[in-house]
Amino acid sequence: MKPLSRALFRAPTLDLGGFINARVIRDHSKRKVFEANEQRRQALRYMIRNTALPAQVRASAQLHLTKMHCYTRPTQINNRCVLGGIARGVFRDFRIARELGYFINEDDQIRQIANPTQKYQYKVNRNDRVNEVYKDTMNTCCRRLVDQRLKALGLQTIRLPLGTTATDPHVPIYASKDVEQKKRVIIIFGERHLEPGIFSYRVMGEEGNNIGSAISLVESILNKNSSHTAEDDVPGIILTNPGQLLWYRGRGRAVTWTEWMALPRESAVHESFRIDPDKNKIPKNGDYREHVGCVFDDALPELLHKDAKVDIIGLEWTGNAVVEYLSQHWPIWQGQIDGICFCEPQHTIPDLINIHGAPQSLIDFLSRRSRAYLLSDKPLDTPLEERDECGCNRYASGEDLYQENIIIRSWPSMLRWFEELSSVEGFEEVEGPFDGQVQAITEDI
Repeated sequence: MKPLSRALFRAPTLDLGGFINARVIRDHSKRKVFEANEQRRQALRYMIRNTALPAQVRASAQLHLTKMHCYTRPTQINNRCVLGGIARGVFRDFRIARELGYFINEDDQIRQIANPTQKYQYKVNRNDRVNEVYKDTMNTCCRRLVDQRLKALGLQTIRLPLGTTATDPHVPIYASKDVEQKKRVIIIFGERHLEPGIFSYRVMGEEGNNIGSAISLVESILNKNSSHTAEDDVPGIILTNPGQLLWYRGRGRAVTWTEWMALPRESAVHESFRIDPDKNKIPKNGDYREHVGCVFDDALPELLHKDAKVDIIGLEWTGNAVVEYLSQHWPIWQGQIDGICFCEPQHTIPDLINIHGAPQSLIDFLSRRSRAYLLSDKPLDTPLEERDECGCNRYASGEDLYQENIIIRSWPSMLRWFEELSSVEGFEEVEGPFDGQVQAITEDI
């Protein structure tokens, strides 16, 4: 038999008898090509499954295997794991943080197994696509850890829009148990690009998983040793989800834009999946503004007691969406909302009045019963100037670099302020100048 020197799947000589057609010729040629490459294929598969090898070696073997010419396109797709991890590829093995080469130390920090003092390393390959998938896989491990800890604290998952099943397109949010019976409920509107319960992946890895997520905040609210005298006095908690607004049908779950861009593709050079407005968008949650409206219109009327007081924490643009919504629905919520804290606020009073039609009663409420925390190199709670832009008093957050870290540094101050609003009759913000506030802060210290 002559060597296979022509087309990949066309043997010049056939050593079989019987009925011959194009399919028989094709299948016979494939078997011959497989035989010629079987030894190399098995070696690559062994390297991929050998968890003792470095991650970069296994990833390189995975890429070599997917490029072997003896594979048909469906087989190549299977090896590249675009089926969502069904294939036994290297990226499926990476779903376990320890196999990524990292572990959680005694300080709840993420460190490298090979070098326990080394933090997470983003660049593991010259290919940016590999780095992005690697990072998303690490983030997936962090998300699962936060989800487990939140549920261990008693939080439950609620699907929006209400009434959707687990297989329908939906956005998951977290709510504490018996939230419908609580007298006070604290609602957190997080960042647009992050999952619920996640504040900063950077801080989770460097300082601690509880610190960089909502775990520490939730633990503080639910702490039975606090000043709350009864179970009913413990505030309820709702963690909204303005980030996971794309529906990934391959795994039947909502994802963020960042995770969507890291979903498995046919190869590292292929474009990301196209977003179908009908199949990949979630009803009533097309963007973060619609999600805020869905929370207020659909979720809160069903989840909250009719007499419950609501405290709101809005991070950056989601806080802006909250006040834009309230500008048009203030008569409905005026009696329930007790206070609002903004992290790096993006709204302006002229826009609220001229564009969104905010009533004067809302402007007065923002001035007296809301406050904003901003990036600053000054100590936490230090009063800042220029309150007129956002219509409320502004304070240093204790963070001077990253906006996403503002809530991490300042949530203890926010909770203390909410507690004073609810427990001290007539307590309100001083509408500047700040002499009285500075004196009060000095006395507390």
